[in-house]
Amino acid sequence: MTIFYYDSSKEKKLRFSKPQWKNYSLAVGFENNQCSGFGWGIHKDDDKISKLPEDKLKELNASLKGFLDSPDHWPWYDNFPEVYCDWWKNIEPWIAIQSGIMVKMVIGKIVALAQASEAMIDNAERIPPFTTSFETTNERETVDDDDVNEPAHFSSGLDAAKLLIAKQKKRRSAIETLQEELWGACVMQRAAQDQEVANRWQTNELSHLKEGFRVQPMPDYLNSFVQDALAEWQQIENKACHNLNRGQILSEFEKARDDFLNGGNDWRKIIAAMELSVNEAVLNIDWVNLFAWVLPNADKENAEEHKVTGRIVTAIFYIEQLIKHGSHPEHNNLKRIEARWQLVNQI
Repeated sequence: MTIFYYDSSKEKKLRFSKPQWKNYSLAVGFENNQCSGFGWGIHKDDDKISKLPEDKLKELNASLKGFLDSPDHWPWYDNFPEVYCDWWKNIEPWIAIQSGIMVKMVIGKIVALAQASEAMIDNAERIPPFTTSFETTNERETVDDDDVNEPAHFSSGLDAAKLLIAKQKKRRSAIETLQEELWGACVMQRAAQDQEVANRWQTNELSHLKEGFRVQPMPDYLNSFVQDALAEWQQIENKACHNLNRGQILSEFEKARDDFLNGGNDWRKIIAAMELSVNEAVLNIDWVNLFAWVLPNADKENAEEHKVTGRIVTAIFYIEQLIKHGSHPEHNNLKRIEARWQLVNQI
């Protein structure tokens, strides 16, 4: 992969480029000194070269929603969320680096920009489309995993990245793929403002979920990932819950939950009757996060539909936690899933 570092008195950035791209690159970096003005976009090396087509840039901007005709060689540019813009003054960027969120966020944005702009830049660089397509061929898909780490095997750094994503997608389920992609592209974790907030988040999971995360609108390139994940979940639900429909599961679950929270014992019979139907249908709490609050907030246009899926996924995982930990009402797993059940019903 062609990745190089550009350093001037004013700008510091990482640039991602194909070998065939001589005049343009995709970049992330700082506009100003002291690590401030952190952003990402399309970088043009020389003002003398022809501009990218205005209509294509407007199409890209409609999808990614940044800024056109930005100064200093940026045909298209956008800032990272405000909390991550100034690394000199704010602690949040460093927390995001340590947690791995920053890497996922940068990769998500560069991949989104690459998919939206590659054909336009190829055309500007006068590269024949068939030599640079992001669609991996069958020959590329048979490359061994070890080859992904060898840039010389690929004519394009972006092709290598695309192949790596494709190979990872094959190894993961569509739901896991969406969870990782959506988290990297849309979810920003906030640092506690003070010790009082930190203490509240430690003892109140619902407050932590509502205050400790910010979900940005989902980029268009993830629409196909969403459809694949929803289709996969529907298959899982149909197979695992074939004896009960959604309405029955939710109705029985809510009876069991109310009884459990009120200290009763009837919930055990209700849960036992559903155990075989729902056991291990939901892989882990990351799936719950995805469907219960990340996807509904990232894709507002379809939020109501996603909430329906989120409620059934959360209910099923709640049932599984009651099966495992119901004898210990204060178990942390039960507190975590209860917070997510409350959240999916509040969105």
